[in-house]
This record gives sequence, structure tokens and C-alpha cells, in this order.
Amino acid sequence: MFIIFVMKPLILFFLLSLQSLLFASQLELNMISPKQDFRSNKQLVLFKGTIKNATSVFINNIPIPTFNNRFYIKAMLNPHQENIFTIEAIDDNNQKITVQRSIDYFPEDTTSLPPPYSITDIQFHPLSHQWQIKGAAADTKHIYINGKYIPILSNDLFEYHFLPEKLNKTFLTVGGISKDLLLFHHTIGLHDVNSHKPLSKNLEKVTHYLPIELGILQAYYSMHWQLIPFTTIQEKMIYDLVQSKYDQLNLSHIKLLKKGDNLVIALPYLHHSLQIPELSYQLLLILQNTIQKSDYITILWYNRIPNVVEVVYNKNSSPYCIIDDKPVDLENAIALEIFSEFRAKHFGIR
Repeated sequence: MFIIFVMKPLILFFLLSLQSLLFASQLELNMISPKQDFRSNKQLVLFKGTIKNATSVFINNIPIPTFNNRFYIKAMLNPHQENIFTIEAIDDNNQKITVQRSIDYFPEDTTSLPPPYSITDIQFHPLSHQWQIKGAAADTKHIYINGKYIPILSNDLFEYHFLPEKLNKTFLTVGGISKDLLLFHHTIGLHDVNSHKPLSKNLEKVTHYLPIELGILQAYYSMHWQLIPFTTIQEKMIYDLVQSKYDQLNLSHIKLLKKGDNLVIALPYLHHSLQIPELSYQLLLILQNTIQKSDYITILWYNRIPNVVEVVYNKNSSPYCIIDDKPVDLENAIALEIFSEFRAKHFGIR
């Protein structure tokens, strides 16, 4: 009896000590900012938080500096789309805790911070069966491709090689920290060299958008615009964008016109599932990354009526649409669902 009487407090003390030890070593991640998902008209968002028992913090696979179990960094948002951030805290045992934030960014003006890097070349080399990606990063402190650290050379250039087998997606994520200590994160499409999708029978047979395309091109020709070919890099990036995410489109549907410092991309609205603001902005990014800066870049959509919707980006004002020859702020057009009538008259090509 005496032994049992003595052992009970010891066992209780041991269990309480073990419980305290477990709680003391528990991994914690507390987000101070942003507390929740939100919609923003500002390009920068502050990520601020505290950690406990963690050795490192990552945002979208990019390591973030910590000090006294705290982290603080501003991130650049990509406009006219949902920006998703995955924040991870990891301990010595590779245990992790994850928090996600979603921020819709629709800028109130076109004043924006320049990207801290540029992609100068994307090539697939058949002999070595490798992708080669080159870029310039004069304003970048650290850069990562698919979470892998890429050294920036003394001449501010970087280069990355990898085998297609090591990538199970047809796009790359490029991110890092600028010299101004701003986090950035982008998605860049790749041309899929392993599987070329044949055109569906539907796409081969349905060609009634062609007369409308010809009429639009003739109208631009009469105003001294020139039809210019896409470069190899642009083809690869557009191929991934339209045929991986929007497989009813084909690279041959998209036409690029140029007059002076102004560019127009013209393409048919084949199906109502195509998201006009999102796809327009992705096409804009491709042109901005591969062509010298232009005064105006217009993404022109046409449907079977034919009606035309133009999404216009320029250096001096907010992005806007031209619908029935009337300019409309892009954000207002989205909020008021102005595109719905145009979308209803799609070509019906899946």
C-alpha cells in the first residue's frame, strides 16, 4: 500500500511533465497580417507573423528571414487575378504547419513597381533533352525557380537547366526577394515537348470564326498595322497558357499586330468558359516579358455576332475595356458582369 501511495504522485508528476514538454515543443505559426483573405487595390501586401519552435518560414516555397521568432516582409501582388500565398513554418524534424491567404488584386491606377527580373530566353534542347532558362535579375537579391535557389552571376544574369521528367507540370514558378526586400512570385508557362495534343475533330471542322478573323485583320491592315509572327519563346509560353488551361483554343487562333509602339492580340471567343480578364492579363504578361515596353497593349476578343471586346493596358491610366465603342473601367466591367452578353454569343467550340 505504501508503494502504491508513493508511486501515484510520481506517475502523475511524470505525466504532467511529459504533457508540459509536448506543449512546450509544439510548432506554432501565428499570422498577424493579413488575418484573412481580402480584395486589394494596392500592389503591396504585408506578411507579418510569429513562430514558435520553428527553424524556418517559407512563403510560396521562398525562404523568409526571421528574427526573434518573428517575420516581416512585403509582397508584390500580380494584378487582375487571385494571388494565393502559402505560408509554412518548419521545425528541425521537418514537421510543418501551413496557412494560406488569397488576395484579389485589382489596381486603382497603372502606377506599379517594375518586375525585379526578366526572362530573356526559354529553350528546349532536343540533343541534351533539357530545358534551358535564362534571365536578368539586376534588381533581385535572391531568385528561386520551382523552389530551387538559382545563383545570380556577377553580371546580374541567371541560368537554369532541368530535365522535363523532373517537372510534372507545364509551367514554372519563379519567385524571390528583390533588392528592395519585396517578395515576388510569378507563373511562367512551358511548351510541352513530350505530348503534342492533336486538334480535336470539333476544332478541325468548325471554322466559321475565320471570315470574322479575316475581316478584323483587313480592318487593321487598312490602318497600316502589321501582322507579326510570335517568337519561339512566345509560342512556347502561349502554348502552355491556352492549350493546358484552355484546350479549346489553339496557338493558330491568336494573331499579333503591331503599329509603332502599340500592340494588339486578336483572338476568337470560342467558348463561354474562357475567362476574359484572366486570360487577357496572362497574354499581356507574355508580351511584357518578351517585347520591349509598348505604349498600348490591347487584347481584342470577337464573338460570332460579331461583337468585339477590347481589354486595353497602357502606361497612363487604369486598365479599361472598350465595349460597343464605349470605354469602361475593367474592375467595374467585372463587377457589373458587362461581359455576360458578349460571352453568351461564343462560337460554341469546346
